[in-house]
Amino acid sequence: HAIFEMARQASPSVIFFDEVEAIGGKRQYSREGSSAKLVSQFLTELDGFSQQNKGVLILGATNVPWAVDAAFRRPGRFDRVLFVPPPDLPARIDILTQLMEQRPSEGNIDLVSVAKSTPGFSGADLRHLIETAVDEAIEQSIASGKEVPITMQYIYAVVFLNKAMIL
Repeated sequence: HAIFEMARQASPSVIFFDEVEAIGGKRQYSREGSSAKLVSQFLTELDGFSQQNKGVLILGATNVPWAVDAAFRRPGRFDRVLFVPPPDLPARIDILTQLMEQRPSEGNIDLVSVAKSTPGFSGADLRHLIETAVDEAIEQSIASGKEVPITMQYIYAVVFLNKAMIL
């Protein structure tokens, strides 16, 4: 309620709920009365019965839209759905390029090849991939006592490890 009140007072404003299913999950699967009450309160705030939500844009994101209570999909609530697919090849190349900027690297870091081997990866997946490769280089740096740059060897080791985990 307090979040909605602040947004109404600061209108125009945006409220963004990431992983909206965590607080707007299907009530039929909830064994706790407090969860059902939370969903009901959320719906009341979305409807703006006691206060108008004029000038307040309410957005929600989820990776599991089927877990969101159907009442959230009614008109005036989260009634528009926009599917955001995983990044395509050019987007993955751009994401990887940005993630590798200002990182110590050595040799030919073929980000196009990495992007081609990561279809279906999200931006977060790609960040995890690069951060894990960085961690490997840091571990080698500590072990050797000198800075070890990121190489394709580290990146591909992580790519293949991630693919093996998916299988």
